[in-house]
Amino acid sequence: MFIFEYAVKNFSHDVYSSYKKGDLGWILNTSFNGVFKNVLKNLNDNEVSKPVKSKFGWHIIKLLEKREIDEKWKIEKEKIYQMLLEREIKKEKNNWIEKLKKSSYIIGFINPKLNETLVEIGPGLAALTKPVYALKFNYLELFNQRNKLIRIFGNLPYHIATSLILYLFERIEIIKDMNFMLQKEVAERLTASPGSKLYGRLSIIAQYYCNIKILLHVSPKCFQPTPKVDSIFVSLKPYTNDFPYFTHNIKVLSYVTNLAFQKRRKILRHSLGKIFSKEVLIALNIDPKLRPENISIFQYSKKMSTYFISDIHGCYKELRLILKKSNFNIKKDCLWIAGDLVSRGPNSLKVMRYLYSIKNSIKIVLGNHDLNLIAVYSGIQENKQENCFDDFLSAKDSHKLINWLRSQSIVRINEEQKIIMVHAGISPKWDLETIKKCSLEIEESLLSNEYPLFLKSTFNNKINYWNSNFKKINRLRYSINVFTRMRYCYPNGHLNFTCKESPSIIRYPLLPWFLISNKFIEKYSIIFGHWSSLKNTNVPCQFFPLDKGCCWGGELFMLRWEDKKIFYQSYQKKDVL
Repeated sequence: MFIFEYAVKNFSHDVYSSYKKGDLGWILNTSFNGVFKNVLKNLNDNEVSKPVKSKFGWHIIKLLEKREIDEKWKIEKEKIYQMLLEREIKKEKNNWIEKLKKSSYIIGFINPKLNETLVEIGPGLAALTKPVYALKFNYLELFNQRNKLIRIFGNLPYHIATSLILYLFERIEIIKDMNFMLQKEVAERLTASPGSKLYGRLSIIAQYYCNIKILLHVSPKCFQPTPKVDSIFVSLKPYTNDFPYFTHNIKVLSYVTNLAFQKRRKILRHSLGKIFSKEVLIALNIDPKLRPENISIFQYSKKMSTYFISDIHGCYKELRLILKKSNFNIKKDCLWIAGDLVSRGPNSLKVMRYLYSIKNSIKIVLGNHDLNLIAVYSGIQENKQENCFDDFLSAKDSHKLINWLRSQSIVRINEEQKIIMVHAGISPKWDLETIKKCSLEIEESLLSNEYPLFLKSTFNNKINYWNSNFKKINRLRYSINVFTRMRYCYPNGHLNFTCKESPSIIRYPLLPWFLISNKFIEKYSIIFGHWSSLKNTNVPCQFFPLDKGCCWGGELFMLRWEDKKIFYQSYQKKDVL
């Protein structure tokens, strides 16, 4: 058994690391594919590995804790950034301006005023300021204490300049301006234009947030000791009201640009193929054959919104009106539909035909009424009058539409944005892998040639509890009830199939399914429909119920995800289209 601190001191070539008893590392087992992968797999929490050799030298790994990134990471990231700042500042030591003439120019550019909140990063020999506070405070706390926007300046340690600037952008709303001495290449990357070799993700994010100006070119001779690179003093002033670019979600812009420039030499059709089809790029007036550096910030930040809607129930007029009201753009926006496209309302055929015509712009999960339409079409369920299916069943294109409906998902999961969309709900007994497995079994059964037999054997109330050892048929019965029919559960997770009333009049032991704790999905936002009597009920902020009973004379409800804006369309008694 190795003593970790002893091993570090004997094997590490980094004096600072040895003294501090090891470097801090943060590794995700799910994505890390380096030389340590097999070692990490075999380590338990707090266990120390034998020495491992890589191209960087020898390493001893102590695994503190295996975990996924969660909310705690936000706190940990803050601590790690502060630690890196302090470490790099100590390393830089004396790489600071000595020439008073240049210093006076810089102070003139900054133009500090009395009673302003100023923060200097990396003061070195304090050529610009005398006493300074160590960077151990939280920016938000400082802002709250003084109730004034923060002005930040300094000669940034070159090794962390890019990371630090991106870090400060996350706090842009409390920053008045930033003035930094930077390595020439970093400054040129900040101000680079499309088509330039230096134009990249940093250019886009920086110019999205700030008006950037180069104020001064500084020779290496102005530093003591003399560095090997030229420097540039730049000003970054955050936009306030007049943003030249707009996106509903900066995280989306950050994700898209990161994905694009990871494969800088590939054309956009390949580098962004994971999230945008060739047709979508063309609709955005972006040539799929161009490389990432040829696309302007305006094009990258073009609005592409995600909308959620549920329980259309054949209300074609209301669907078209709410899409018009929300400015939904078929060419570049995406509409997520949480089931029950058809039934009860007057125009199920029109709804199906319209959604099929925009199928490249929508994502669907099936509801209980959608499955009922498939069952009626296949002859295993009676076509009741209240379904309003007659025109659909007699239509020439009904077979094409049914096959398209059968190919839709039961659950949609967006891992990047941590969103799950389902028609009715998620079992309190399921983790994420079980959700995926059970939904896939239903989807595969619907696509098989035996799908009528599958529906006939699963349309019942026989299974109202979960057992991981269920045979497939019982898994399917339980799963289809959870995903498309569930409203209430008992505290032990057993389903209730009869109660449909509002939670305001229901008493314990019956509980809405979303009030029974499920630690496996607590990080996700859950989008669902199916429950029109829930419309005036307060639900936990993690959950977004969409069914407002349009086909019963209520409203159609649409949510734009990026800014959480809500759109309503009341039931139309007369034809308005």
